[in-house]
Amino acid sequence: MTNSQPNMGKADGVAFSSSANGADPAAAAFASIYWEGFNAEPEFGRIAQSLYERLQRHGRLVFPAILSDEEVVSLRAFTVEGLECNNALTEPAVAEQLCEAGFHGITYELTSEVPVSIQDGIEFRLFTVSAYKGKAGVCLDQGHAVIYKGPWKHTVDDDGHTYQRGIRTAVCEKTFNLLMSAPYQGQFIPVRCYVEPALDKSGFFDCNTPSVRDPKVTKGLVPIAGSAEESCCADGTSCC
Repeated sequence: MTNSQPNMGKADGVAFSSSANGADPAAAAFASIYWEGFNAEPEFGRIAQSLYERLQRHGRLVFPAILSDEEVVSLRAFTVEGLECNNALTEPAVAEQLCEAGFHGITYELTSEVPVSIQDGIEFRLFTVSAYKGKAGVCLDQGHAVIYKGPWKHTVDDDGHTYQRGIRTAVCEKTFNLLMSAPYQGQFIPVRCYVEPALDKSGFFDCNTPSVRDPKVTKGLVPIAGSAEESCCADGTSCC
């Protein structure tokens, strides 16, 4: 997908400009944004935050990115497949800045196996990067757990929660729903509590102390642990 203006992309079929700082946020809530201006912007962190604010709660950001395998001191601008590259971040730096902006589920897809450019020994490759919004919010405990299927021994999400293969990991209602959705869908086995309380009757879940969920909780034989007084989410903010 190309566009004559490097700063422009598509948001639900509507032209989107990363520099439209004066836009009404209520009028700019999109389910998805496809952004083409990544390599034309020197301040990606600020732009990522702006894009995050313009997405709906479970929205997705997708953009093509030319990334370097080493830090770039001086970049000689070039164009690849209609994408102008005036600025390049390293491969890990993109995910780091997206996480800082609040995104989760960040995924890289390699578009070109060979470098699209080599400058002073630094290789540049073309990726498609996607990131999701929706992990913010209060964490409520309904007795849910998930079992990570593998094949890795364990995996860690963007909030630092570790999921051991084959182990019932206790999660809050919000995280449970996220893990059942893209891009995590199919990687976890859901384990719902047989007698889960209504949301308005649920205690807060302490995301700072991940633990194994006792099967007796799932079967309703012992109470769901956690209370509004003890949880890190007791102030009504997200601890994730």
